[in-house]
Amino acid sequence: MRRFYKCCSKMAALGMAMILAFPVTGYAAETEKEEQETQETVIQQEEKPDLQDDFYEAVNYDMFQQWEIPADKAAQNWFYIVQEQNDERLLQMVKEASEDEDAEVGSDSYNVGAFYLTGMDTEARDQGGYGEAGNAFLEKVDQAQSVEGLVKACLTFYREYGIASLLGFTYGVDGEDSSQNVLYLVGGDTGLSKEIWFSDDAANQKQVELFQTYMQELLKINGLSEDEASSTVKEVADMMKALAENSLGLADLYDPQKTYNVYKASDVEELFGESVSSETLEEIFGISPDEKMIISDVGCMEKVASFLKDENLELLKKYVKVSLYRDLSPYVDTKSHEAQQTYVNSVNGLEEGEPYEQQICSSVQSNLGFQCGKLFSEKYFQEDTRSQIQSMIDQVAEVFENRLENMEWMSPETRAQAIEKLQTLDARIGCPDEWPQEDYELQLKRPEEGGVYVDNLMEIAHVQMEQVFQTKDEPVDKSEWLVYPQEVNAYYDTSTNSITILAGILQEPFYDPDAEPEENLGKIGAVIGHEITHAFDSAGAQYDAEGNIRNWWTDEDLEYFQELSQKVIDYYDGMEIAGLEVNGEQTVTENIADLGGLSCVLEIAEQNGYDLKTVMESWASLWAEELRPEALSNQIATDVHSPGKIRVNAVLSAMDQFYDVYGIEEGDGMYCAPEERPKIW
Repeated sequence: MRRFYKCCSKMAALGMAMILAFPVTGYAAETEKEEQETQETVIQQEEKPDLQDDFYEAVNYDMFQQWEIPADKAAQNWFYIVQEQNDERLLQMVKEASEDEDAEVGSDSYNVGAFYLTGMDTEARDQGGYGEAGNAFLEKVDQAQSVEGLVKACLTFYREYGIASLLGFTYGVDGEDSSQNVLYLVGGDTGLSKEIWFSDDAANQKQVELFQTYMQELLKINGLSEDEASSTVKEVADMMKALAENSLGLADLYDPQKTYNVYKASDVEELFGESVSSETLEEIFGISPDEKMIISDVGCMEKVASFLKDENLELLKKYVKVSLYRDLSPYVDTKSHEAQQTYVNSVNGLEEGEPYEQQICSSVQSNLGFQCGKLFSEKYFQEDTRSQIQSMIDQVAEVFENRLENMEWMSPETRAQAIEKLQTLDARIGCPDEWPQEDYELQLKRPEEGGVYVDNLMEIAHVQMEQVFQTKDEPVDKSEWLVYPQEVNAYYDTSTNSITILAGILQEPFYDPDAEPEENLGKIGAVIGHEITHAFDSAGAQYDAEGNIRNWWTDEDLEYFQELSQKVIDYYDGMEIAGLEVNGEQTVTENIADLGGLSCVLEIAEQNGYDLKTVMESWASLWAEELRPEALSNQIATDVHSPGKIRVNAVLSAMDQFYDVYGIEEGDGMYCAPEERPKIW
């Protein structure tokens, strides 16, 4: 669901959190024969290669012989395995919460239990339609007599629930002053990303077909005939594709120079004409005409504006309704839920879907993530882990600072700013000290109280949207976390200049307090180094120590750094896996972080006399993955991370120590000439 109440100085509405890893998704091949042929291109090698030729495959060979991708998963990797373990724990906790008759109304346990129980109540779901709020909104859409009236209905609905289709206005961290909030214009539902709509890859083209089939099924569920649904989908899909074509690409979304576009609120009148007035913004949102406003994706908003004409009223109504059907399909009647699950399973090439109760538990986590995270952390996060991880963070930061102090190409002026940023960097480990749900009241209803799943969802959305507008004039709470602690991940946040190592990842195989130091260095140590390096990658380097967009570089240093970044782009660009090529520009921030992270931990290992082989092989094993061919196609098109095999082999081939330790020579598959190895941080 496109909810933007957590918006968004960070990379448009995505949040400029540099995430360690993203789940992969993919799409079903057209025929069994095609699928078999594609699978042959990504299946792991039948014979174990030499380390010198393919380090990733050699280190992980035995594991790959044992691994099979679960029928309900798009891939198999350590992120999936540990997350599944966390999810199983959370499912048990959610069930226990649903059975707790003594839970205080409005408490985390009560709300988690209530949301789960209403999700499991399929009879009530089938009778509830789109809920009180959704049904009322759909009625207003049908009744709209003009584009202005339709847009007003959409804006009112957005203000209440943060669900966008055409337009929405919200508040988030100001990129130029991260201590304050600023107004953002959001919206323009493209349905699929630009990278998928215009992909040449057969698997991604298949997703477009599946997406249209999914929309058509939702329309039929909502009363349209086959022919009506088919023609409506064509109109809506054409509009979504047009918006996507004019939207920023994935690489550009990571460039604040392209996403931090300053306007005044009153500029909406010039942009949208009579469809949106300053008076409307003040009436619905309390926005004054002279307020500063950020439009992250100007091209998309301009294209939205081009559709806001009365001759397009019926098209716009169809577009808005289809957007809502999609957003709420997992939460309404069982037919819509099944249509959504069929689509998800098909696009990921899954042999079967998740059990229903796990689907509902995942939904509980998605919408009550910090409530679940608090329950999870209280039971499974060991507090003494904080000091152990902090010690590793201090080690990596010390190495990084020493490098800054001795960077020959960097001027004293830039060096002082870089060191200040590093020394100011905040480290967050495990789970928050204060939980965001403590700042507002939320009271969901259980089935026996008349609670309905979609109504509970809308109550969550409404309460959180109210929190955004009630706190918009307050200083930004920089202690707030962006990702739930039970997630198997870590991230860097530009607006707070902080790294966060989540509780969910602080367990085997990522971290083991009883393991040898080399193993932890090659795993969680490299993760820490990766996140710290994000502060100085090609996007993070545009933010200062306070988390503000500011050029703190001398002209000469910036030019040289950009040259180094371009070398990373050129190094990765066109690297192949299963016949698919990595986009060096799209993946540059993550590739820089990988290079810097492993380089730092190798230096720590050398300083302490550790076995470098263990460090490198631990790094390689961490990124082991088996992907369905559909998932790989999608990852190449839509992910800012390189595939695991590239992450391992490309990074090690750029490390001088690797050549010494394993005797890599010219002619070996892992060899890269010294002058071609990217050196950055």
